[in-house]
Amino acid sequence: MLYVDGYNFYYAVKRNPSVTPLYLGWCDFRALALKHLVPAGGTLEGIKYFTAPVGRYGAAGGALGGEAARQSVWLEALTAAIPDVEIIEGYYAGDPGSPRSRKEKETDVQLAISVVIDACRDRYDRALLLTGDRDQRPTVRAVAEEFHKRADVWLSPSQMAGSWKFSAAHEGVQIRQITRQMLQHCRLPETIAANDGRTIEAPKIWRAPR
Repeated sequence: MLYVDGYNFYYAVKRNPSVTPLYLGWCDFRALALKHLVPAGGTLEGIKYFTAPVGRYGAAGGALGGEAARQSVWLEALTAAIPDVEIIEGYYAGDPGSPRSRKEKETDVQLAISVVIDACRDRYDRALLLTGDRDQRPTVRAVAEEFHKRADVWLSPSQMAGSWKFSAAHEGVQIRQITRQMLQHCRLPETIAANDGRTIEAPKIWRAPR
């Protein structure tokens, strides 16, 4: 089972354009998992994508009218291209003290709970976590220690693995690194047919250079 921390992945790509140009964020997570994350002979039981609609907290202007509009296009593209992806939403709350005057709520908790519940229900043998959020360390420890499952944490190319190190007692946990090349070859099409017959076009900021 693949668990994608959407917020963490997006900003890991966005904040380091010299390492991961933003167009690499237009990611086909199913292709990425099947080509690179799932061990040989394994199967992908499902994909859970955790995010929060920015709504009225989104920045205005720019391509497609602003952040909320681009996010809407992205989520529509994701579900049209990967029909069995499950999108699990948290929410945003106002936070005047933060740089964007907002704070994402519940998505990291939702991810942790899903990983643990799915382990309890024996829905996977190996959890694949696409996140650099170190707050998920207790999650993967629980999976390894309490449920005797394997957990692979996959970091984006610009995220550092050092702070994720576990002792030998957590042999069921592995920290791995996604490369720029993996993302380069696992992008969604920039034009996608929606279920209602419309065409979904990738926003300009997510289009590969010609």
